[in-house]
Amino acid sequence: MTDQRDGGIAWTDETWGPIRGCSRVTKSCINCYAESIAKRFSGEGLAYEGLVRLSKKDGSPLGWNGVVKPVPKRLLDPLRWQRARKIFVNSMSDTFHENLPDSEIDKIMAVMGIARRHTYQSLTKRPQRMKEYLADPDLPRRLWEAAQEIWPRARSTPWPETVGPLNPHRDFHPRNWPWVWLGVSVGDQPEAEDFVPILCEIDAALVWISQEPQHGPIEYRDEWLKRIDWIVIGGESGHEARNFEVAWARRTIAQARAAKVPVFMKQLGKWPVGSDGWPIKISDGHGAKVEEWPEDLRVREWPT
Repeated sequence: MTDQRDGGIAWTDETWGPIRGCSRVTKSCINCYAESIAKRFSGEGLAYEGLVRLSKKDGSPLGWNGVVKPVPKRLLDPLRWQRARKIFVNSMSDTFHENLPDSEIDKIMAVMGIARRHTYQSLTKRPQRMKEYLADPDLPRRLWEAAQEIWPRARSTPWPETVGPLNPHRDFHPRNWPWVWLGVSVGDQPEAEDFVPILCEIDAALVWISQEPQHGPIEYRDEWLKRIDWIVIGGESGHEARNFEVAWARRTIAQARAAKVPVFMKQLGKWPVGSDGWPIKISDGHGAKVEEWPEDLRVREWPT
Protein backbone atom coordinates (compact mmCIF):
# COMPACT_ATOMS: atom_id res chain seq x y z
CA MET A 1 0.00 0.00 0.00
CA THR A 2 1.02 3.61 0.20
CA ASP A 3 4.00 4.48 2.37
CA GLN A 4 3.20 6.24 5.66
CA ARG A 5 6.46 5.94 7.57
CA ASP A 6 6.46 9.72 7.87
CA GLY A 7 3.72 9.33 10.48
CA GLY A 8 1.00 10.78 8.29
CA ILE A 9 -0.47 10.61 4.80
CA ALA A 10 -0.71 13.97 3.05
CA TRP A 11 -3.70 13.04 0.90
CA THR A 12 -5.97 11.86 3.72
CA ASP A 13 -7.23 13.04 7.11
CA GLU A 14 -7.84 9.77 8.93
CA THR A 15 -7.16 6.04 8.70
CA TRP A 16 -9.85 3.47 9.38
CA GLY A 17 -8.94 -0.14 10.07
CA PRO A 18 -11.94 -2.50 10.29
CA ILE A 19 -9.66 -5.39 9.23
CA ARG A 20 -6.03 -6.35 9.90
CA GLY A 21 -3.59 -8.67 8.19
CA CYS A 22 -2.34 -9.15 4.65
CA SER A 23 0.21 -10.95 2.42
CA ARG A 24 2.70 -9.86 -0.20
CA VAL A 25 1.62 -9.64 -3.84
CA THR A 26 4.20 -7.65 -5.84
CA LYS A 27 7.72 -6.19 -5.65
CA SER A 28 6.20 -3.06 -4.17
CA CYS A 29 5.35 -5.10 -1.07
CA ILE A 30 8.99 -5.89 -0.25
CA ASN A 31 9.37 -2.99 2.21
CA CYS A 32 5.72 -2.79 3.28
CA TYR A 33 5.31 -0.23 6.05
CA ALA A 34 2.22 -2.02 7.40
CA GLU A 35 4.13 -5.27 7.68
CA SER A 36 6.93 -3.56 9.61
CA ILE A 37 4.40 -2.11 12.06
CA ALA A 38 2.70 -5.49 12.46
CA LYS A 39 6.05 -7.11 13.26
CA ARG A 40 6.57 -4.73 16.17
CA PHE A 41 3.12 -5.36 17.61
CA SER A 42 2.71 -9.11 17.02
CA GLY A 43 3.42 -10.33 20.54
CA GLU A 44 0.93 -12.04 22.80
CA GLY A 45 -2.07 -9.83 23.46
CA LEU A 46 -1.01 -7.18 20.93
CA ALA A 47 -2.99 -5.95 17.94
CA TYR A 48 -1.27 -8.10 15.30
CA GLU A 49 -0.88 -11.31 17.25
CA GLY A 50 -1.30 -14.27 14.90
CA LEU A 51 -1.05 -12.16 11.74
CA VAL A 52 2.69 -12.46 11.08
CA ARG A 53 4.88 -15.48 10.42
CA LEU A 54 7.36 -16.34 13.19
CA SER A 55 10.79 -17.91 12.74
CA LYS A 56 11.16 -21.36 14.32
CA LYS A 57 14.76 -20.57 15.26
CA ASP A 58 14.63 -17.32 17.20
CA GLY A 59 10.97 -16.32 17.27
CA SER A 60 11.56 -13.14 15.24
CA PRO A 61 8.69 -12.04 12.98
CA LEU A 62 9.22 -12.60 9.26
CA GLY A 63 6.16 -10.88 7.85
CA TRP A 64 2.49 -11.22 6.99
CA ASN A 65 1.24 -14.81 7.07
CA GLY A 66 -1.94 -14.29 5.02
CA VAL A 67 -4.33 -14.35 7.98
CA VAL A 68 -6.88 -11.52 7.76
CA LYS A 69 -9.29 -10.79 10.58
CA PRO A 70 -12.06 -8.25 11.18
CA VAL A 71 -11.74 -5.70 13.98
CA PRO A 72 -15.40 -5.29 15.06
CA LYS A 73 -14.70 -2.42 17.47
CA ARG A 74 -13.42 -0.31 14.55
CA LEU A 75 -16.22 -1.05 12.08
CA LEU A 76 -18.50 1.82 13.15
CA ASP A 77 -15.78 4.47 13.56
CA PRO A 78 -16.93 6.60 10.58
CA LEU A 79 -20.42 6.74 12.08
CA ARG A 80 -18.99 8.19 15.28
CA TRP A 81 -16.80 10.82 13.63
CA GLN A 82 -18.78 14.05 13.53
CA ARG A 83 -16.45 16.11 11.37
CA ALA A 84 -16.45 15.20 7.68
CA ARG A 85 -13.06 13.93 6.62
CA LYS A 86 -11.12 12.00 4.00
CA ILE A 87 -10.62 8.45 5.26
CA PHE A 88 -7.99 5.98 4.06
CA VAL A 89 -9.66 2.57 4.39
CA ASN A 90 -7.66 -0.38 5.77
CA SER A 91 -4.17 1.07 5.76
CA MET A 92 -3.03 -2.11 7.56
CA SER A 93 -4.68 -4.60 5.22
CA ASP A 94 -6.37 -4.98 1.84
CA THR A 95 -10.16 -4.77 1.73
CA PHE A 96 -10.23 -7.18 -1.20
CA HIS A 97 -7.79 -9.74 0.20
CA GLU A 98 -8.61 -13.26 -0.98
CA ASN A 99 -8.91 -14.50 2.61
CA LEU A 100 -11.61 -11.99 3.57
CA PRO A 101 -15.18 -13.25 2.99
CA ASP A 102 -17.57 -11.16 0.90
CA SER A 103 -19.80 -10.85 3.95
CA GLU A 104 -17.08 -8.88 5.79
CA ILE A 105 -16.46 -6.63 2.79
CA ASP A 106 -20.23 -6.01 2.70
CA LYS A 107 -20.12 -4.60 6.22
CA ILE A 108 -17.28 -2.23 5.36
CA MET A 109 -18.98 -1.05 2.20
CA ALA A 110 -22.31 -0.66 3.98
CA VAL A 111 -20.74 1.69 6.52
CA MET A 112 -19.45 3.78 3.62
CA GLY A 113 -22.95 3.80 2.17
CA ILE A 114 -24.44 5.02 5.44
CA ALA A 115 -21.88 7.59 6.60
CA ARG A 116 -21.88 9.65 3.44
CA ARG A 117 -20.48 12.88 4.86
CA HIS A 118 -16.99 11.39 4.60
CA THR A 119 -14.83 10.61 1.57
CA TYR A 120 -13.41 7.07 1.56
CA GLN A 121 -10.09 6.32 -0.13
CA SER A 122 -9.58 2.59 -0.65
CA LEU A 123 -6.60 0.87 -2.31
CA THR A 124 -6.01 -2.73 -3.32
CA LYS A 125 -3.37 -4.87 -4.97
CA ARG A 126 -6.11 -7.34 -5.84
CA PRO A 127 -8.12 -5.50 -8.51
CA GLN A 128 -9.55 -8.69 -9.99
CA ARG A 129 -11.25 -9.50 -6.68
CA MET A 130 -12.53 -5.94 -6.45
CA LYS A 131 -13.89 -6.10 -10.00
CA GLU A 132 -15.66 -9.41 -9.39
CA TYR A 133 -17.07 -8.22 -6.06
CA LEU A 134 -18.55 -5.05 -7.58
CA ALA A 135 -19.88 -6.90 -10.63
CA ASP A 136 -22.08 -9.24 -8.58
CA PRO A 137 -25.66 -8.38 -9.55
CA ASP A 138 -26.76 -9.31 -6.03
CA LEU A 139 -24.45 -6.75 -4.42
CA PRO A 140 -26.98 -3.90 -3.97
CA ARG A 141 -29.31 -6.23 -2.06
CA ARG A 142 -26.46 -7.53 0.12
CA LEU A 143 -25.18 -4.05 0.92
CA TRP A 144 -28.68 -2.80 1.70
CA GLU A 145 -29.28 -5.70 4.09
CA ALA A 146 -25.90 -5.12 5.75
CA ALA A 147 -26.73 -1.42 6.12
CA GLN A 148 -30.07 -2.24 7.74
CA GLU A 149 -28.28 -4.39 10.31
CA ILE A 150 -25.77 -1.61 11.01
CA TRP A 151 -28.28 1.27 11.00
CA PRO A 152 -29.76 0.58 14.49
CA ARG A 153 -26.27 0.84 15.94
CA ALA A 154 -25.58 3.94 13.85
CA ARG A 155 -28.69 5.65 15.25
CA SER A 156 -27.35 5.19 18.78
CA THR A 157 -24.09 7.03 18.05
CA PRO A 158 -23.51 10.43 19.69
CA TRP A 159 -24.02 12.35 16.43
CA PRO A 160 -26.80 10.67 14.43
CA GLU A 161 -26.92 13.65 12.08
CA THR A 162 -23.53 12.61 10.67
CA VAL A 163 -25.19 9.80 8.74
CA GLY A 164 -27.66 10.74 6.06
CA PRO A 165 -31.10 9.15 5.74
CA LEU A 166 -31.13 5.80 3.96
CA ASN A 167 -33.21 5.40 0.81
CA PRO A 168 -34.26 1.78 0.20
CA HIS A 169 -35.41 2.66 -3.31
CA ARG A 170 -32.06 3.75 -4.70
CA ASP A 171 -29.41 1.43 -6.10
CA PHE A 172 -27.24 0.77 -3.04
CA HIS A 173 -23.99 0.33 -4.99
CA PRO A 174 -20.60 2.14 -5.12
CA ARG A 175 -21.25 3.04 -8.76
CA ASN A 176 -23.59 5.68 -7.30
CA TRP A 177 -21.29 6.75 -4.47
CA PRO A 178 -18.91 9.55 -5.56
CA TRP A 179 -17.70 9.77 -1.95
CA VAL A 180 -16.14 6.27 -2.30
CA TRP A 181 -12.84 6.30 -4.22
CA LEU A 182 -11.63 2.83 -5.23
CA GLY A 183 -8.08 2.43 -6.46
CA VAL A 184 -5.02 0.27 -7.03
CA SER A 185 -1.45 0.62 -5.82
CA VAL A 186 1.35 0.23 -8.38
CA GLY A 187 5.11 0.78 -8.24
CA ASP A 188 6.43 0.14 -11.73
CA GLN A 189 5.38 -0.64 -15.30
CA PRO A 190 4.75 -4.40 -14.85
CA GLU A 191 2.42 -3.70 -11.94
CA ALA A 192 0.64 -0.99 -13.92
CA GLU A 193 0.19 -3.36 -16.87
CA ASP A 194 -1.30 -5.99 -14.54
CA PHE A 195 -3.56 -3.75 -12.45
CA VAL A 196 -4.62 -0.63 -14.35
CA PRO A 197 -6.55 -2.35 -17.18
CA ILE A 198 -8.62 -4.14 -14.56
CA LEU A 199 -9.15 -0.92 -12.63
CA CYS A 200 -10.50 0.67 -15.80
CA GLU A 201 -13.25 -1.95 -15.83
CA ILE A 202 -14.26 -1.42 -12.20
CA ASP A 203 -17.92 -0.52 -11.66
CA ALA A 204 -17.38 2.44 -9.33
CA ALA A 205 -18.09 6.17 -9.36
CA LEU A 206 -14.44 7.20 -8.96
CA VAL A 207 -11.25 5.19 -9.53
CA TRP A 208 -7.68 6.22 -8.79
CA ILE A 209 -4.07 5.09 -8.68
CA SER A 210 -1.53 5.30 -5.89
CA GLN A 211 1.81 5.26 -7.70
CA GLU A 212 3.60 4.53 -4.44
CA PRO A 213 6.11 3.42 -3.45
CA GLN A 214 7.32 4.01 -7.00
CA HIS A 215 10.49 2.06 -7.78
CA GLY A 216 10.46 2.17 -11.57
CA PRO A 217 9.14 4.23 -14.49
CA ILE A 218 5.48 4.06 -15.47
CA GLU A 219 4.03 4.96 -18.84
CA TYR A 220 0.25 5.33 -18.94
CA ARG A 221 -1.73 4.34 -22.00
CA ASP A 222 -4.19 6.89 -23.37
CA GLU A 223 -7.13 4.54 -22.90
CA TRP A 224 -6.26 4.14 -19.22
CA LEU A 225 -6.16 7.88 -18.59
CA LYS A 226 -9.64 8.29 -20.04
CA ARG A 227 -11.00 6.28 -17.09
CA ILE A 228 -8.67 7.31 -14.24
CA ASP A 229 -9.91 10.11 -11.96
CA TRP A 230 -6.79 10.75 -9.81
CA ILE A 231 -3.12 9.76 -9.52
CA VAL A 232 -0.97 9.98 -6.37
CA ILE A 233 2.83 9.77 -6.69
CA GLY A 234 5.36 8.98 -3.98
CA GLY A 235 8.88 7.65 -3.45
CA GLU A 236 9.74 5.03 -0.85
CA SER A 237 10.92 5.70 2.69
CA GLY A 238 12.22 3.42 5.41
CA HIS A 239 15.48 1.63 6.14
CA GLU A 240 15.62 -0.35 2.86
CA ALA A 241 14.09 2.33 0.63
CA ARG A 242 14.76 2.15 -3.10
CA ASN A 243 15.78 5.14 -5.24
CA PHE A 244 13.11 7.40 -6.68
CA GLU A 245 13.98 9.21 -9.91
CA VAL A 246 12.14 12.51 -10.20
CA ALA A 247 12.02 12.00 -13.98
CA TRP A 248 9.41 9.29 -13.30
CA ALA A 249 7.20 11.81 -11.51
CA ARG A 250 7.70 14.40 -14.24
CA ARG A 251 6.53 11.95 -16.89
CA THR A 252 3.39 11.03 -14.97
CA ILE A 253 2.58 14.69 -14.27
CA ALA A 254 2.98 15.52 -17.95
CA GLN A 255 0.74 12.64 -19.03
CA ALA A 256 -1.86 13.49 -16.38
CA ARG A 257 -1.89 17.16 -17.38
CA ALA A 258 -2.40 16.27 -21.04
CA ALA A 259 -5.31 14.00 -20.11
CA LYS A 260 -6.73 16.47 -17.55
CA VAL A 261 -6.30 13.97 -14.72
CA PRO A 262 -5.54 15.57 -11.32
CA VAL A 263 -2.28 14.45 -9.76
CA PHE A 264 -1.01 14.65 -6.18
CA MET A 265 2.71 14.52 -5.42
CA LYS A 266 2.99 13.09 -1.90
CA GLN A 267 6.72 12.67 -1.25
CA LEU A 268 10.10 12.12 -2.92
CA GLY A 269 11.05 9.24 -0.66
CA LYS A 270 14.29 8.69 1.21
CA TRP A 271 16.56 8.57 -1.85
CA PRO A 272 15.33 10.96 -4.57
CA VAL A 273 17.54 11.22 -7.65
CA GLY A 274 17.54 14.26 -9.93
CA SER A 275 17.45 14.23 -13.71
CA ASP A 276 21.23 14.74 -13.67
CA GLY A 277 21.67 11.48 -11.79
CA TRP A 278 22.70 13.17 -8.55
CA PRO A 279 20.83 12.75 -5.23
CA ILE A 280 18.45 15.55 -4.26
CA LYS A 281 19.22 16.94 -0.83
CA ILE A 282 16.36 16.48 1.64
CA SER A 283 16.23 17.08 5.39
CA ASP A 284 14.00 14.18 6.40
CA GLY A 285 13.81 10.46 5.68
CA HIS A 286 10.82 10.54 3.38
CA GLY A 287 11.15 13.68 1.27
CA ALA A 288 7.80 15.09 2.29
CA LYS A 289 8.78 18.76 2.63
CA VAL A 290 7.29 20.36 -0.45
CA GLU A 291 9.54 23.43 -0.17
CA GLU A 292 12.59 21.20 -0.80
CA TRP A 293 11.26 19.79 -4.08
CA PRO A 294 11.97 21.08 -7.59
CA GLU A 295 9.25 23.64 -8.26
CA ASP A 296 7.65 21.70 -11.12
CA LEU A 297 6.94 18.79 -8.78
CA ARG A 298 5.01 20.87 -6.25
CA VAL A 299 1.69 19.60 -7.53
CA ARG A 300 -1.18 18.68 -5.21
CA GLU A 301 -4.50 18.41 -7.00
CA TRP A 302 -7.74 16.67 -6.06
CA PRO A 303 -10.38 14.90 -8.09
CA THR A 304 -13.65 16.71 -8.61
